[in-house]
Amino acid sequence: MYILIVGPAGSGKSLLTSEFGQYLENYYSVRYINLDSGAIRVPFKPDFDIRDFYTLEEIMKEKNLGPNGATLEAVDRLSEIDFPQYEEDFTLLDAPGQLEPFVFRGGVEVFRSFTDGCIYLVDGTAPLKTFPSQYLYSLATQYALEMPMIRALNKIDLLDPKKIEELERMMTDPRMFQNIEDIGMRSQMNIDIADLLMKIYTPSSFPAISAKTQEGFENLATLLFETTKTDHDTAAKFSLTES
Repeated sequence: MYILIVGPAGSGKSLLTSEFGQYLENYYSVRYINLDSGAIRVPFKPDFDIRDFYTLEEIMKEKNLGPNGATLEAVDRLSEIDFPQYEEDFTLLDAPGQLEPFVFRGGVEVFRSFTDGCIYLVDGTAPLKTFPSQYLYSLATQYALEMPMIRALNKIDLLDPKKIEELERMMTDPRMFQNIEDIGMRSQMNIDIADLLMKIYTPSSFPAISAKTQEGFENLATLLFETTKTDHDTAAKFSLTES
């Protein structure tokens, strides 16, 4: 199963790739792919590393580009890479730090043919009033990816239980956006966004996890099997090892 891990910069993608991979290794064979050409280091040992082909710094020097221009060039070059097709149970792909160029410039198109699904990380430490826009951002990402997606609330080790519960309710029922205290135009927009989402999107499970402590990983793995086109033998192996 190929799983793409995406999310805004700083949401914890690389740490989740590392820690969730270690968790899965208790039951499965796991491979790791790093897609971030701008990373100085990653907290896992990649089996395939885009930096072996090019780095953001190299592109900046080669093309005389700034960081943003080099990021766009790096995304464009992904289509030129022959990515490996591993036979292991899981292959985790750590997406580039900047989500927008990767998703909305077509960088993900090369992965659609062999990726089974993705995990979209929502940073639980972000201000509450940003969650309607975060929700819309995740939907836009899912629309662009055209693959099964699990939204996961990350960094719950930094949150109190009351806020975790509130965020879980909000992300599974967009009507909760109407309860966010705000003023002016954004208050009305929250109501309109909630109404729109209830028409076009069926709320689903929203696992709360910590990429740092591995809390919630069992639930996350179970949802992966339910959401993606996982073969029955792999899912059964997880069921037996967990029982």
